[in-house]
Amino acid sequence: MYNYQINRCSQCWCKPSNCTINNCNPCKCVTPCLPESPEPPGDTGATGATGATGATGEPGVTGATGETGATGATGETGATGAAGETGATGATGEAGATGATGETGATGATGETGATGAAGETGATGATGETGVTGATGETGATGATGETGAASPTPTLQNATLAVDSASLISGELIPFIVQIYNGADIIFPTNTTIALATPRVYLVSYILSANLTVNSEMTIIPRINEVEQPDFSFTSETGSTLTVASASGAFLLNTILFSTPVTLDFVYSGTATGLDPTGSFSIIEIQ
Repeated sequence: MYNYQINRCSQCWCKPSNCTINNCNPCKCVTPCLPESPEPPGDTGATGATGATGATGEPGVTGATGETGATGATGETGATGAAGETGATGATGEAGATGATGETGATGATGETGATGAAGETGATGATGETGVTGATGETGATGATGETGAASPTPTLQNATLAVDSASLISGELIPFIVQIYNGADIIFPTNTTIALATPRVYLVSYILSANLTVNSEMTIIPRINEVEQPDFSFTSETGSTLTVASASGAFLLNTILFSTPVTLDFVYSGTATGLDPTGSFSIIEIQ
């Protein structure tokens, strides 16, 4: 018995031994087809082993892109991923333009006073400012209580004396003599013609003036003495020039005898580089307290 295969080109039956493989007549029958009906095929044989995979053919032409499908529903948010490492700091950008100043906020509560700082050095004295306008006079205050009356002071008796120089010439170092012209009271007395005695405790105003003829370029000084002690602070000196020969000296001072327990003596000494000729002058003593 023969196994038959169908010739796809001639639709005839032929023996397998007479067939060769090609594209047009795979069986390549060399004998005419049998007129009689072929015998029916036998049972299918067992499947043969799979042949080796042929070489992959060249890729076909890419087909046209299909239309985009409808957007699917948004899926649920996935879990947050772990934080990535901090990236390197970027370069500082340029400063932006200054924004408009905002409105001033409400004043905050005053904080506690801080400790007093050390005193700074005194600054230079500033220029004196102009005098301000005089302020309005305040109201007169209430009159204070009257104080107690003090002890009554003794009522002084006004006493005085005027004496005139009484000598034709004055010798340097000697006392100046005088005569009494006016005399009032017992507090001023004259033990000699060169000495005045003053009662205590009193205050007297003493003054003097004297002039005399000297030589040119000379001088004279009148020196008061209290209790025979010269008082240079109350002295006065006068000089003559190269042509004038008349010199004149005068002075005044207060004599306080309150500090003395006994009467005080007062006299005047003439001192000069030349004798004083034809002297004129006077001494005045007035008790003022």
